[in-house]
Amino acid sequence: MTNTTKQCVVVLGMHRSGTSTIAGSLATLGVSFGKNLLPADLNNPRGYFENNRIVETQNQLLLEAGYSWLNPISENVDKSCFSTLNILNQFEKILEDEFSGNNLYGFKDPRTSCFLEAWLEVFRTLDIEPLFVICIRKPISVIKSLQRRDGLEFLHAELLWLLEYIRVLPKIIKYKHILVNYDDFIYSPGAIIKKIHRNLQININCEDNDLLKVESFVDKDLNHSIATEDLRDCTNNIWLVMESISKSSSGEITLDEYESITEIFADVSNYNDWNLMQSFPNTVKSWNAKLYYQNYFSSEHKTKYITNKVSWSPNRWINIRFILGEEKSYHLILELLEYMGEYAISNIQLYDDIKSKDSFIEYQADQLKEVFEFWGHGEALIKDGCLNVIHFDRGCQLKLNLSSDEFEKVKILDMRVCFKALYYSDSLKELYQKKIELNTIIEPLINSRLYRWYEWLRRIKKYISYN
Repeated sequence: MTNTTKQCVVVLGMHRSGTSTIAGSLATLGVSFGKNLLPADLNNPRGYFENNRIVETQNQLLLEAGYSWLNPISENVDKSCFSTLNILNQFEKILEDEFSGNNLYGFKDPRTSCFLEAWLEVFRTLDIEPLFVICIRKPISVIKSLQRRDGLEFLHAELLWLLEYIRVLPKIIKYKHILVNYDDFIYSPGAIIKKIHRNLQININCEDNDLLKVESFVDKDLNHSIATEDLRDCTNNIWLVMESISKSSSGEITLDEYESITEIFADVSNYNDWNLMQSFPNTVKSWNAKLYYQNYFSSEHKTKYITNKVSWSPNRWINIRFILGEEKSYHLILELLEYMGEYAISNIQLYDDIKSKDSFIEYQADQLKEVFEFWGHGEALIKDGCLNVIHFDRGCQLKLNLSSDEFEKVKILDMRVCFKALYYSDSLKELYQKKIELNTIIEPLINSRLYRWYEWLRRIKKYISYN
């Protein structure tokens, strides 16, 4: 390697794993992270050291592919979509615009793990030497930090942590890399910087005066997520291997360690929770919310319904609109979610004309429980000022109970919905377990002869009242 060789330091690691602190320390030693950086905020008072263009581009590419960092790609984006999404050209353009004339630069964005193969192709094309700094941190500390900042469920955060390193480690083993433990870095930043400089042969100055800049940049009070809680065996095992690697003299993954990591990753697939989480982003990026408006209960006529495409974007409120057909029966059946999951409805509005700007009736949160009748294996309850609907299984629906006049007039149904969880919600699973426990008490009563007599009489009374 000569001094004219272009080097790109790529800082990788899960969100909340010290990537900003380590990238910022490298920036104080002369590594350029670009012209336009994300501003500091309360979550990262010293700054993120993330290039705006790289973050925006990768985020947009994920969204276009139907993903987000909260619902990420289980494996790197397949090369077949490079030309479609124009990924390679976009990445090359960013490097040329942001780092032209620099022989030493870097970037940091946790979303990079989703596009590693694309970046490696760009580095080969532009004759750039990639140097990978993989930041690791105790998984429980990352999980607790994500829970505080983003309100994630424990299981969701743990699986995201696992997925990050499953994507990263197999891809970087052939290149210069080093694993850096955030806890070790916080307490001995100078020693770790020397180790990075020595093992990656990075073109930075590491004199005593330079290291003093790093010492003054690092805030030891930032490491305030020390906690203990039970984790899955695969999480603990992969952490122990990575921690051991980070404490070695090179910080580099050996062949034996790589085999151990591969075996642990293979065991991950045995966990039901992992399979549930993986099955969604790999097979479903969006689905069709349905409103059945004709012949729902008829076996002689084809049921008619309207669809509205919904993309998975957790905890974001969206508007869903259904324009009804001219001929409608007196039943409107909503099927907003095809899968096990949870969503909230804040209000619905009914319009009597397609061109009308004002609804002729609007139901607010406190009225929704009366308007909707829940069908299926789940729950519908008022919570936090919304109707929260929980599907314990597929095929759950909401029947909209409108008066005959409202049925005659309605042409458009608008609703505001927030999809909260799919598959991997701890709270959803807890409710499901309570439901199962309750059923063990209720089912013997339902099967009793006395209850069957009561149900028979109730149905006769209901039939007579209708006729």
